[in-house]
Amino acid sequence: MISVLGKTESELIDSVLVDDLDEVSEWIKWTSKYINQLGIEQSWSLEEAQEQERGEQAQLQTKRGADAELLKNILKMKSNKLEQDQLSADQNDEQAGKLVKVKPAQIA
Repeated sequence: MISVLGKTESELIDSVLVDDLDEVSEWIKWTSKYINQLGIEQSWSLEEAQEQERGEQAQLQTKRGADAELLKNILKMKSNKLEQDQLSADQNDEQAGKLVKVKPAQIA
């Protein structure tokens, strides 16, 4: 049996194993900390990208709504113009008809 500084071979092996396990445990804690930070940063980055995408979608939806409203107004204006043109044409036809009706009466 070997003895160093009052420790047996088995105690020395256990001591070395414990020290190695402590170092491995510390390394795992250290790397986990940075891995977790990286994961958090990635999730923040993903959240930022998703938020930006939602903002862009909202802008597109707003633009679509504005475009639809503009188109609706243009169509309404054209419809009103067509109605006015039709009314004017009807009035012109009516006046022309009166003139035609009046002329034969005036001739007689």
